[in-house]
Amino acid sequence: MSISGKIKNFILVIGANMFVVIAGVLQSFLLPKLISPAQYGVWSVFLLYTSYAGFFNFGVADGIYLTYGGQDYDSLDKNKFRTYLNIIVFYLSIILLLWIVFQYTIGESDQFVIMLLIGIASFLACLINFAVSIDQASSRFDIYSKGHVIEKIFIMFGIAVLFVQRNVLVVVVSSIIGRIVTVFYYYWHEKPILFSKRISYKVALRDVYKFSRVGIWITLAAICTTSMTGIGRFFIQDKLGIMELGYYSFVLSLSGLLTIFFSAIATVLFPMLRQCADFSYRNQISMMDNLLDVVGIFVLLLFYPACIIIEALYPQYEPAFKCLVVLFPLVLLQGRTSMIHFTVYKVEHFEKQFVYNQIIVIIVCSIMCIVGINTWPDIICIAIITYIVYVIWSIINVFLYNKMSTNQLKYHSGFFLISVIFLMLNLFVLDKKMAALISVPILACFLVFYVIRYLADLKLILKKLFK
Repeated sequence: MSISGKIKNFILVIGANMFVVIAGVLQSFLLPKLISPAQYGVWSVFLLYTSYAGFFNFGVADGIYLTYGGQDYDSLDKNKFRTYLNIIVFYLSIILLLWIVFQYTIGESDQFVIMLLIGIASFLACLINFAVSIDQASSRFDIYSKGHVIEKIFIMFGIAVLFVQRNVLVVVVSSIIGRIVTVFYYYWHEKPILFSKRISYKVALRDVYKFSRVGIWITLAAICTTSMTGIGRFFIQDKLGIMELGYYSFVLSLSGLLTIFFSAIATVLFPMLRQCADFSYRNQISMMDNLLDVVGIFVLLLFYPACIIIEALYPQYEPAFKCLVVLFPLVLLQGRTSMIHFTVYKVEHFEKQFVYNQIIVIIVCSIMCIVGINTWPDIICIAIITYIVYVIWSIINVFLYNKMSTNQLKYHSGFFLISVIFLMLNLFVLDKKMAALISVPILACFLVFYVIRYLADLKLILKKLFK
């Protein structure tokens, strides 16, 4: 791909995600102001359940992404994709129908409406994922980027309606309408596929099975990644109630704004790096891995202004403020996992091992949450456990990757040490001002050190990435 093409793709995806970040900031700041913590808990349940929707693609969308990554859209066999879509719509419709029947006959009546909306939103999410996998694999990032912002626009409209009608279901319905419009947008740009002739379903089913076998590991990896923070929320909802879930989810939504940036870069990285020579690819990954230490220090420094702003604007969420100190260092671990670890495992076809790593960590996380929530029934307990689990996951990812590959990733023990010092000072020093006075100079010194150390890497990575 030419320099102009790479830069354009990068700018388009980053631009779309920056819009999502801005909309997310407004959403995170306005929604808790307009509804009670209990209603915010309902919104959190909607987000929590729909975040697992991708599982019901059974790896097909991810298999298409892996199989056709780097190919031109015009070279795709449109007849095959038309038949793949028919099969997907058929089985997704059956799953949705079973979900509705189950919720109506067995589910609790007072939760039927939200569960029905969750089912519809998940169905739409799977259709979107199929189209997005085609656009990302064929580098049609202009189409993907525009469609990526549609749902956020409708959510913002729903939040505006909250000024008149204080009911969180307004936002949920707005999200679903946004997904419907997104489906129409993406499939309008898939007209060559929609209006092509279908092939034999027997042949197509074999292909779909092949995609599922290839992609299920990526799908499971994404689901397991969601579970890393989702498991704790399930325990909070079950043991502490929906109000506490609302508190905890409020803080998670703030830290989630920063992870969107890392996800945007990871979206562009995979198809781009697959086209690179082995030596070039590994050098670029190594440099980006190093530069995340610089980004991590900036993230930790953001904790202090964030606390001042959040405590002033949202006094009703005061029980959640203690979790902020844990979730800020957690952000960089999430970013490094999605941007570096997951990318190298995919490029070098270690997807199965990545999922095995996650399964081990999820088991550890579940055990720790069960013990933790029963001995220390507080949301800060779940926040600390989530951070510890991400540290364990990061170490496992690096250790096993280094055993399987001739390339070697770093553990970044220096940054882990900085994070532990940051956490100890801000969790156990009672005076917040004293903790800040000690922490900020330490972080500033490490920031200068990392900037000087990796300045040459920054110049090289930009040169190599866009040459």
